[in-house]
Amino acid sequence: MKLVLDWELVLYGETADGFFKVIIKKEPQSTCWPWALEWNKNYRIIGLFGNKECIESFDSLLCEPNVKRVGNFTYRRQIPLSENEDILFKLQA
Repeated sequence: MKLVLDWELVLYGETADGFFKVIIKKEPQSTCWPWALEWNKNYRIIGLFGNKECIESFDSLLCEPNVKRVGNFTYRRQIPLSENEDILFKLQA
């Protein structure tokens, strides 16, 4: 999320006392939208849609030794972050 922190905010939503959050941003120079969804203040899913080259460049950044693939999906076990490190739903840099 550090890579997209300064990108244009398209959608941000939070409801149920913060138990459900959603965010979508847009890459300024192309049609690439990163998105994230969180529920129960615990489970998260992230993704990208739009420009194929942008998506492929992000995919290459996610391919670490502890990453698993199922078809077109890449995932890994969530690692707890400190409050300062957790910027997934931060609105501004």
